[in-house]
Amino acid sequence: MLKKQDAQRGVLVKEALENYLDDLEDICHPDKVVRRIRKGREDVISSEKWQRSLL
Repeated sequence: MLKKQDAQRGVLVKEALENYLDDLEDICHPDKVVRRIRKGREDVISSEKWQRSLL
């Protein structure tokens, strides 16, 4: 059981690191984000909708 919990924790840590690195890349290369938005590969939402999604 302990090994299963460690494996699950590892998966969560890996996912968090991947998300962090994706966000960091977006900050460092905003031109890539703009291109993805223009090509329809990235969604844009209003700040109001984003705030509602947190509730």
